[in-house]
Amino acid sequence: MNFATNPIYVLGVLCLMVILADYAAKTKIGKKLGAALLVILFTAVIANLNLIPSASNSISLYDGIFTYLAPISIFYLLLGVNLNSIKKAGAPMIILFLIGSLATTLGILVAWTLISPEHILGEDGKIIAGMLTGTYTGGSVNFNAVALQYDFQERGILYAGTIAVDNVITTIWIIATLSIPAILRTFWKDKKVKTAKQEMEGQDKEKLTFNSLIWLIFLGITAYYVSELITNVFPKIPSILTLSTIGILLAQIKFVQGLKGSHFLGLYLVYIFLAVIGAYCEISSVIELKEVGLTLLT
Repeated sequence: MNFATNPIYVLGVLCLMVILADYAAKTKIGKKLGAALLVILFTAVIANLNLIPSASNSISLYDGIFTYLAPISIFYLLLGVNLNSIKKAGAPMIILFLIGSLATTLGILVAWTLISPEHILGEDGKIIAGMLTGTYTGGSVNFNAVALQYDFQERGILYAGTIAVDNVITTIWIIATLSIPAILRTFWKDKKVKTAKQEMEGQDKEKLTFNSLIWLIFLGITAYYVSELITNVFPKIPSILTLSTIGILLAQIKFVQGLKGSHFLGLYLVYIFLAVIGAYCEISSVIELKEVGLTLLT
């Protein structure tokens, strides 16, 4: 086995990227970018230098991180949620999601009118438009669901190229969503944002004890398993929705509230997930597609 594809080596590199991002985020310039953005950028660089696998030669470790670590990281972060704060943030979050989904759909329609991708992509252009609309309004599950419905995965290079473009744009999109709030914060001071930041800083001071660790690991694995069982019974309910609900419900239990370090644990797993997002940002795959890649990218 090539050392560059060895899962232990790759996992070690991903962990190293998190460490470097954490240290870099404490510098004068790094503070403006944040560790989340830096870990994506650092990993994208080494992946494009072929020091670790990227999208075109993805390894099972990446799939495992997407399948298990990413959902469980959300579960851990939700263990610190107060239902009162959910009531306050619920309506704005839903409204913003609907606005974002509508804007994405309109963006696809405008791009279709301006670029006319069917001249290059043919009938596949409509399928790709649906895949991209789905992934940016509901994630990669929608992307693959549309692809499977129309057997698009059998298109080989075109399917791989669409994934490559999606990965690059997703990376840029995540970088933008992490950067824009930091930039706007210098012009717009909001007391609610300041209060939320203070609450998060308070959570960061929690000490992860051994007793808390063994319980958190147990709860994370068990909650994930239960969510999968429920999805098997009710396939139309996404497992991530069930897992999130379980996390919020457990967060209201006094015993779970007493467990320290869930925010730390969840945040670390999120950074590992973001590192893989960075690794999937493969510029070479888009360039190899030439005109088709440029059309997809546009």
